[in-house]
Amino acid sequence: MKSPFNSLPLLLAILILADPAGAPLGAGGRSAAAGDNAGVESETPKKPRRFNRLPEPLEDVIGGLHELERSGHFRLIQMEMGRTRVTEEDAVVWTVRVVRPLTYRHALTLLRRVGDVRIARIRDEWQQQLLRTRLGWPDWIESGAVQGEVLDRHFEFEVWIELEEWMVKSLQRDQANRIVFLPLPP
Repeated sequence: MKSPFNSLPLLLAILILADPAGAPLGAGGRSAAAGDNAGVESETPKKPRRFNRLPEPLEDVIGGLHELERSGHFRLIQMEMGRTRVTEEDAVVWTVRVVRPLTYRHALTLLRRVGDVRIARIRDEWQQQLLRTRLGWPDWIESGAVQGEVLDRHFEFEVWIELEEWMVKSLQRDQANRIVFLPLPP
């Protein structure tokens, strides 16, 4: 049986992105309808971009980590289904860029606000939770928080949801259609 994680370049090519106005994004994450200023990219977006859908084979699951962008400290620059650099496990991976310097402690606080991940099937007025998991991030963020270190502007790191092949198949079979990012319990 072929793994859905082996066709990463194809998945990246069909990644669906939309800007806050709903216009499809062109190359470099800029709106194709942006006009003369298309080559100028602001460092902190006025409104966060939303990743409306997860990559195939979970493309119908609506989700978003826009809460991270809303803080003004982070920008989501890529979303893909593949392996994380940290754990080498199959996952949905978001690459996050720091746009305003912040302490590791502040970064950890922002990540914890979206750390409880739930995937569900919603039909009419009922909801069935199919999977509850945790958003992953590198361990050095937590150790840097203890030491009072600062994340510099333009630094990039990954956050992820580990999804093994059997989980992806199960979510497809159960017709998952919603993903929610909630704060981690204290």
